[in-house]
Amino acid sequence: MPAPTATTAPSTTPRCDATDLFDTTPPTELSSVQIEERLLGHAAQIATLTARFLELLAEFEDRHTWVGDGILSLAHWLSLRAGLSMRTAHDHVRVARALRNLPRIHTAFTHGQLSYSKVRAITRVATPDREPELLNLALSADAAQVELLVRAMRNIDDHRYQKHNRPPQSTASWRWNTDDTLTVSMRLTPLDGAGFLAAIVRAEYERTRTTDDPDI
Repeated sequence: MPAPTATTAPSTTPRCDATDLFDTTPPTELSSVQIEERLLGHAAQIATLTARFLELLAEFEDRHTWVGDGILSLAHWLSLRAGLSMRTAHDHVRVARALRNLPRIHTAFTHGQLSYSKVRAITRVATPDREPELLNLALSADAAQVELLVRAMRNIDDHRYQKHNRPPQSTASWRWNTDDTLTVSMRLTPLDGAGFLAAIVRAEYERTRTTDDPDI
C-alpha cells in the first residue's frame, strides 16, 4: 500500500496582489521587494483613481449640480465638500477641463502610466497640436524634468509669442572637432525642445536599461 502523500496545509495568511489597493498586510511582514511592488502598484492605482475622479468632476461641472446658495464656484464646492484647499481644488478643475481635449494624455493617465503631478504640469501648456510630444516627454522624463520644461515653455509662450506676435524658429549647427568630438549648438522652440529632450531621455534609457527594465 503506497505511503500517504504529504500535503501542505493552506496558508492562513491573507494574500493579495502586489497592486491591491486594499492590501492590509502590515508593512513589517513584507519583504523589501514586496514593499517596492506595492508602492509602485499603489502609485499607478492612485493615478487611475485620480483620472476617474477628474472625469466625474468634468461631468459634474457640465451638469451644474454644484450650484447652490453661498457656493461661488466648483472649486469652492470641492473645498467645502471634499476638504481640498482652494489651490488644489482650482488645479483639479483646471486639469479636468484640459483633459477633455487631450485624449492621448487622458488615456495614459487613466491607465496609470502618468502621475497626477506630470499631468498637472503638462496640461498647463498642452494643446491638441502639442499633445503627442508632451505625452512622449511625460512618459520618458521624471516629474522634475517635466516641470522644468513646462516652466520654460510657459515663459516663452507668455513673452516671446506676445512680444513678436509670431513663434520663434528652431536653429541648429554642429561641427566635428580635431579630437573627433562633436560640438552642437541649438536654439529650439518649446515644441521642438520637448521632442528633443524626450528623445534624449529615451535614448539614455535604452542605452542603460537591462533586460528586467520595462519598456516605456
